[in-house]
Amino acid sequence: MASTGVAAHNVDGKTLHSLLKIHFNDNHYETLIHSNTDNESNLKKINYIIIEEISMLNGDLFTFTSNIFSTLHNNNLIFGGILTLLVGNLAQLPSIKPKYIFQSLVWLPFFLLFLTLPQRQYDDHDFYNILQEIHIGRLSNRSLTILQSKINLTNDLTQFYNTTHIVDIRYEAQDINCLLCTYLPLDHTTSKPLISLSKDTFDFEILNHNHFFL
Repeated sequence: MASTGVAAHNVDGKTLHSLLKIHFNDNHYETLIHSNTDNESNLKKINYIIIEEISMLNGDLFTFTSNIFSTLHNNNLIFGGILTLLVGNLAQLPSIKPKYIFQSLVWLPFFLLFLTLPQRQYDDHDFYNILQEIHIGRLSNRSLTILQSKINLTNDLTQFYNTTHIVDIRYEAQDINCLLCTYLPLDHTTSKPLISLSKDTFDFEILNHNHFFL
């Protein structure tokens, strides 16, 4: 299971809301799973649970999910006593709801395992170390020097267009967008607007109406 559709797709699974038929109503979570005996029977056959992208799973939903399996197995054990593995990075995006997953009482019996071997940046140790330092908000002098060397100090607009700008507030993003718009090409021979179409892709495949996420 996963907290988001993309994460569920990546692990060939389903979202918690889809699998457990969870919806949010009148400021609390509800499930329709107990209204169908076939659904209950299928869930009782689960031997272990893996939940991906837990940073976006809020504490109340985490507790509610555990209680569903406790009810199914008619006990008071966390997740009904089923072996459960949680995967994620708590320093990444938090849940939309204000209560973090580790604020749930269900979190207490879990123990942490830290993965230290990089998989994506295994051949670029400098980049990996910079990411780890940004992760905790403490940059070394070496990392600062590397980042400052990447700053574009020229007036080359091509580099400016092709640069990914990361900002912390929407007003800065709006200023950058306005600046970029002032350099868009104009066709003075017509009063019609220039229209640029974007295409969404996933795994290098153009998305269309036939694509959907669970």
